[in-house]
Amino acid sequence: MNKRMEISNVQEFTGPNGSEAKKLKEKEQLILEVMARAGKPLRSGEIAELVNLTKDEASKIVKNLKEKGKITSPKRCFYAPAR
Repeated sequence: MNKRMEISNVQEFTGPNGSEAKKLKEKEQLILEVMARAGKPLRSGEIAELVNLTKDEASKIVKNLKEKGKITSPKRCFYAPAR
């Protein structure tokens, strides 16, 4: 298991707090910026590559952003910033 996955698993069980919450917010902001610069809807895997995260971690963040209304899914499995 790589280090990134270990950290992700710890956060799943302990929940984000303090510095972990700050890191999550920074990752959310980074994903939103990358999506805006792309100028087209992206898949979670593409987002993961662009921001150097695992696909699982990027997918969780994308799901969270979608629930918050910060991104939309214009077609199945593609995501873009909400307007």
